[in-house]
Amino acid sequence: MARTATTRRRWTLVAAAAVALAALAVLAVVLIARASAPEPVYVAVAGDLGGADTAEIETDLLPGVQLAADRLNQAGGIDGRDVEILAYDDGGDPLKAKENAEAIVADGRAIAVIGHTTTDPSIAASPVYAAAGIPAISPSATGDDLTADRPWYFQGIFDNTQQGAFLAAYVDAVLGLDRATIVHGDDRYGTDIHQGFSSAFGGTERDLAIDLAGDTDAAIDAAVASIAADPDRGAIVLGLRSDLAGRVIPGLRAAGVTEPVIGGDKLSSEVFTAEVHDALLADGADEAALTAPIYATAPVLTDSLTGESLKFLLAFVREHGYVPDWPALTGGDALALIAHGLEGASLDPADRAADRELLRDAWAATDSPETAAEGLTGPLYFDDRTLVRPVRMGMFSGTRPVSAPVQLVPYTPTSGQDAGAELADGTAVEFEEEVLIPSQIVSTGVNINEVRDLDTQAGTFSADMFIWFNYTGGDDVLDVWFPNSADKSLTLGEPLEAKQVGDTKYRLFHVEGTFKADLEFRRFPFDVQHLPIVLQNRTLPDSSVVYVLDAAVRAQTQAERLASAGDAAATIDSIPNWRVDQALFTAETVGTTANMGDPGADSAGGLYYSQFVTDLQVRRDVGGFLVKNLLPLGLLVMATYVSLFLGYDAVTSRVSMAITGILSSAVMLNSVTGVLPAISYTVAIEWLYYLFILICVGLLVIDLVGSSWAAQGRKRRLKWLTIGSRIAYPVVVIGAAITYWAVFG
Repeated sequence: MARTATTRRRWTLVAAAAVALAALAVLAVVLIARASAPEPVYVAVAGDLGGADTAEIETDLLPGVQLAADRLNQAGGIDGRDVEILAYDDGGDPLKAKENAEAIVADGRAIAVIGHTTTDPSIAASPVYAAAGIPAISPSATGDDLTADRPWYFQGIFDNTQQGAFLAAYVDAVLGLDRATIVHGDDRYGTDIHQGFSSAFGGTERDLAIDLAGDTDAAIDAAVASIAADPDRGAIVLGLRSDLAGRVIPGLRAAGVTEPVIGGDKLSSEVFTAEVHDALLADGADEAALTAPIYATAPVLTDSLTGESLKFLLAFVREHGYVPDWPALTGGDALALIAHGLEGASLDPADRAADRELLRDAWAATDSPETAAEGLTGPLYFDDRTLVRPVRMGMFSGTRPVSAPVQLVPYTPTSGQDAGAELADGTAVEFEEEVLIPSQIVSTGVNINEVRDLDTQAGTFSADMFIWFNYTGGDDVLDVWFPNSADKSLTLGEPLEAKQVGDTKYRLFHVEGTFKADLEFRRFPFDVQHLPIVLQNRTLPDSSVVYVLDAAVRAQTQAERLASAGDAAATIDSIPNWRVDQALFTAETVGTTANMGDPGADSAGGLYYSQFVTDLQVRRDVGGFLVKNLLPLGLLVMATYVSLFLGYDAVTSRVSMAITGILSSAVMLNSVTGVLPAISYTVAIEWLYYLFILICVGLLVIDLVGSSWAAQGRKRRLKWLTIGSRIAYPVVVIGAAITYWAVFG
């Protein structure tokens, strides 16, 4: 008994020592991996980052850049090195911004700075970065003189004079007004916007300046009263920051002024839109005041994103639970420019100064579409260190900004027309030595009634749905087709409902058809398929019409989107053995670099069209499928395992069972995969059958070797072979099942 206890203690000590050694080995591997990993590429993000609970749009900058860094790291980082973000919050204070710049320089790790978020802090910090040779790019500052005599500073969006001139072009060409009253502050922001507007506006302008050093409340009250008393006031243009504009707009509406109000980028945040809406409600605004148009410029509008920018937006929403304002995307663009500019850099800490200079020079050389970096929002390149980015026009819709129904976009000649003719008839307008043309933004909504008849071999499915459009302008936007329809003649047909409220037209259609889908079966039967319904204009390019998601659909939950439009208590899912679990709606752009021989089209640009895509995600009923199709395989597994308990004098029966297992599994596999089309790759379910066939081959080898040893009288070897095979078989099967489920389940 004493010997047994001693033996147990000994084995306990041996096991403990083994566990300790294993833990030390794992720790050593982790430490070695960390020690051998290259140093990250450090990027400083500086500005008003929300530490003081600010309501400015710049608060989405840091989470946007961090998400962009995470995505970049998942893709391999910069030359194999991860990007790490260093955050510095200045609260919008120029003095704090300078202190933070000094801290960034003292820290020494940052290869570049994304920031600061407004002009004055950026200018205050710029001499510090220049002296240290650190390139900086602001993703949201719009001051005209930000880059003047500051060779290490770059601007990530348009400047104030540019957007002031754009406001003038929009008032003239889109709103159709030849009179405007501009209310602006006497700070850098207001002065620059006023100058840009005045230099470009061809109509009559009335100027109301606000002395920001005096009693601003009294000045605003006086400006509102003066505008209300002017019967010929025209458009109300605001060159004001959000805190002042937030008092002017409700004041104007309360005074009965319902003319369009239009302002700069400081008014294009969701926070500001919601504050104005709440203020109007608190003042008891009537329907006319609530619906009177309010416009604001923005570099990016989240409701009309496509491609990578849309994927980024959806990732942000999944991670943070809300839709960000535009600095999240312009910050991501800034990080893309850093990654682009560091191509060929050593990234060695000892060469950091040289890499910073290389980055600055690379940005300076990124000065044309041919040298552009690929960003979240499209190709990125600079003009005199200011990023060339189109000005977008947002419009207040309830508590959030959305794309205005008409945008001004760079002119693309259409067949039989030229810029001179369209400028002469007022269709196009000149802006910053560029010709712009109005483009219709069509708010598009889809409500599915039913999805059915998924044919995985043919790659088709049927859908019944309602489609509606809200738009202004011509009805050519309704001339659409469905590129992935099995019937190329499928059209919208006649509208079920047609009406007009003010300038906005509403059209509702009922569409039913069969559509094609590119199905992917690598994970079959754990596959998740995407069933798209694609809508595209027949003739108008994306420079003339863009289809975006209607606000009513954007506000819906997934449960509401998946409820049948014909019966809210029912689901849209009528596909046996599948479950529709997500409906996404995206705006896309499709086209070619060829002009199809059109003599009137731009020979360099190609033809591009706006598409609106309804993407229905469907998931196979894996549980029912596995029970139905894998139960026979499970019985075969048990039957072949039983053969291991037969003696080697019955080797013929053992071999026969193994061969039967191989042949039976091959027949079952052909039956299971018979629902698939002709594909060239191996699907997930096949690996399971191939593994079983391999196990059966292993059983044949065991049977033959065991039979040989039995004939030779090698009983000891035979004993261990028998015991080992009986233990190994279930271990291999269970391990394979767990691994298979972990990989594919």
